[in-house]
Amino acid sequence: MNNEEILKQLKFELIRAETLHPVFPNTPIKAISIIAEECGEAIREANRIEDDRTGNLEDLRKEIIQTMATCYRALKTL
Repeated sequence: MNNEEILKQLKFELIRAETLHPVFPNTPIKAISIIAEECGEAIREANRIEDDRTGNLEDLRKEIIQTMATCYRALKTL
């Protein structure tokens, strides 16, 4: 993926996330907990790729973009 595609997908995910969940926690522990949850989903998908070959890179990329969007929202809110 190039920078332009990453930023395009990140923008799309930010809009989607803010539409689905308009209120983002403004306390550090809650914000970081949501980031950790998203990161955990990326780790799970990476494990699926590595361990049992049921995962795929496209799903991993989506999870990483979701994690990035969550980090962005935390930075914007805190």
